Amino acid sequence: MMPGVLRPVVLAAALSCAACRQAPPPAPTGAERAALESGETKWLTANGLRLKTKIYRSEPSPVLRPGYTDGAGDTSEGTRGRATGDNYTPQVVDAVRDVIAALRKDVAPRAVVVVGHSGGAAIAADLIARWPDAADAALLISCPCNVPAWQTHMMKSYASSYGPMALVFKVPTKSLSPLDLVDRVPATLPVRMLVGGADTVAPPKFTEEYAARLRQRAADVAVTVAPGLTHDIYLDAVAFDQLTRLVASLPSRR
Repeated sequence: MMPGVLRPVVLAAALSCAACRQAPPPAPTGAERAALESGETKWLTANGLRLKTKIYRSEPSPVLRPGYTDGAGDTSEGTRGRATGDNYTPQVVDAVRDVIAALRKDVAPRAVVVVGHSGGAAIAADLIARWPDAADAALLISCPCNVPAWQTHMMKSYASSYGPMALVFKVPTKSLSPLDLVDRVPATLPVRMLVGGADTVAPPKFTEEYAARLRQRAADVAVTVAPGLTHDIYLDAVAFDQLTRLVASLPSRR
């Protein structure tokens, strides 16, 4: 990425593991470990939950979503859930909003971009609808933006391997579905969406459906479908390219 461009910007990244992944995150590589150990770790209490953030004065400031564990072994408070689309709840979304507000006050950036992958993208999309002033732009990667339809998709995908256990995807939840809230997203807020063309976890149709609803309101939205890429593309070059372009396009808020 381009430190000169990113320096004035705080990026609140609602990170997630791939949908349905139950195993702990893999051990970080040497480069990832160095990145984890750099920067300033800051634990913030938001909506009753203690969440981990990392502040990099020339890089993004990731927010570890409630209930999730990062490569350093730190875990934000809250319920991770079953990874079935069940923790995109008002409590989680509001906690992420409070953390972003605290980071904005502490760092005083010129703009805030919220970035999320998979379930994190759903949370980010819920955030910009529920709290329109929380961010100045959003990058949604591999988004299961229509949660009920996505859960049905996953149930069918897992039925042949797990039989009746796949019905866990249809257990009622308190999750907010971004598609249900899309009309509350400010039309002037830039939304960029990225999805792998070969993503079988959150296929492009969920991204396209959400973007189409935004376009009905003449919103500032653009979709990139990356040919041949699958679900876990958060750290791929195409994601960093999209992020760099989005950050560079933002005017100063101050």
